[in-house]
Formats: sequence, C-alpha cells, structure tokens
Amino acid sequence: MRRFFNTIRSRIYLIVFITLIPLIVFGVYSAQEEIESKSAETNFKTIEFAQRMVAEQGAWVGRAHSLLDQFAQSGGVRDDRSACSGVAQSMIANNPSYTIIGIADSKGDIVCSWPTSDTVVNIADRKYFKDATATGQFSSGEYVIGRITGKASLHFAVP
Repeated sequence: MRRFFNTIRSRIYLIVFITLIPLIVFGVYSAQEEIESKSAETNFKTIEFAQRMVAEQGAWVGRAHSLLDQFAQSGGVRDDRSACSGVAQSMIANNPSYTIIGIADSKGDIVCSWPTSDTVVNIADRKYFKDATATGQFSSGEYVIGRITGKASLHFAVP
C-alpha cells in the first residue's frame, strides 16, 4: 500500500479523490434539500386543492338544498302529479348537473319525478330519505346508482 502512494500518478489520484469528496457530499446534500423542498410544495398544493374541493362541494350541496326547497315550495307539486312532473322537468332542464328531482310519500314511494318511472320506486331504504324523515331537515345520502335514472349520483332530500 505504501508503494502505491510513492508514485506521482497515485498521489494525483489521491488529491483528485480528496478534492471530489466535498463536491459529492455537497451534491447529495443539495439533492436531499431539493427533494424535501418539492415534498413540502407538493403537500401544500395537495392541502390547497383539498380545501378548494371542500369549498366547491359545500357550494354544490348548498345549491342542491336551495333547489329542493324551491321545488318543495312550488305551487301544487305535492297535490297535482302532472303539475309536479312539469315543475320537476323544468327544474332539471334549468339545472342540467342534476339527474332527477321528485317527491316521495311518507312510505318512501316516489309519487312524482322527472324523469318519470313506469313502475313504483321506493326509496325508504336510502340514507337520505331515512335521515330527512328522522330529523325533519335537509339531508344528503351516499353515492349510489339511482333507481330511476340508473346513473351513479349523490342524493339529497328535504322533508
């Protein structure tokens, strides 16, 4: 080993190696700092995105609540099925992000909706119906496949 360091070539290699050690350490340290910085930035952006989604969803739920209140207060919708279907059709036409709007009786049978169904559809087992009838307040359900539309959707109800 001692003989290896006696040549000029080996001494140059040793000097180059010793000179490169701080550069390698600095490079590794800089890469680690960059990774941590990008990770913190990604975490911040993820939280910011989640907060925007929560705000958007809250606004969307608020609009659904408003639409259902407006539908429930429309003249004759609870007593006249044809008037009810007409009002529901108009509301769906003016609010295309909604797939269905309707009224169920106390047993959960849909008595009026747009779109309509040729068969009796019962929603008494659905969370939104149970919660609205139990609390007497606006409620949201779960993400399910609609029984009339056949589309995946989130349901809401007002008593």
